[in-house]
Amino acid sequence: MAEPKEQATRLVVVGEGIVRWSVRESRIGGAPGESYAIRRSMEQVLIDPLPLTPAALERLEAGGRISAIVLTIQTHQRAAWRYAKRFGVPVLAPKGSQGLDRTPDRFYRAGEELPLGLTPIALPGPAFSAHGLLWRSDKGSASVLFCGDLITRTGGRLRLVPDQYMDAPDQARASLRGLLARDISVLCPGHGAPLLKEVREGLSRLVASQAS
Repeated sequence: MAEPKEQATRLVVVGEGIVRWSVRESRIGGAPGESYAIRRSMEQVLIDPLPLTPAALERLEAGGRISAIVLTIQTHQRAAWRYAKRFGVPVLAPKGSQGLDRTPDRFYRAGEELPLGLTPIALPGPAFSAHGLLWRSDKGSASVLFCGDLITRTGGRLRLVPDQYMDAPDQARASLRGLLARDISVLCPGHGAPLLKEVREGLSRLVASQAS
């Protein structure tokens, strides 16, 4: 799967230890795609990395040593392999991922400990192997979920990916309902801007809309 041709020019601080960059991807109809880096003690892990311009990549590197790349879903390879080679770091992907261009250095499962304290949770639906990544910053002030393709955000609203683009729509709805039992204060979708407040309320409205 070729990288997107678009390159992000800006890095945006989402919260303590979290940086985001975004591009509108022509290969998915101009929809926004999001990537993140988490930082702790001058170390960084990239999550679903989209390409950056050389200047933006230099600014990212200034935030600390990049030690790993983690994919939430098989369709978010993006620039992972190129950056893995550039920085000499491993790529981690969900167990059961299909159609990857290369074999990851590690396949992970739900509940395993990943670099910088990321904890994967199974969120099947968009793909059978799809996962989210839970994380707390050093101060532990926010419980963050990087939710991959399970939830998008457009026009300020949370949405599920349309059924025709998912492996298992019913499983996606079950995955969504399961998030209501978790303490999530920041939601970082793979497509669309992060939700920084009233996450539970937003998730509850989305669950209700799927039941109607």
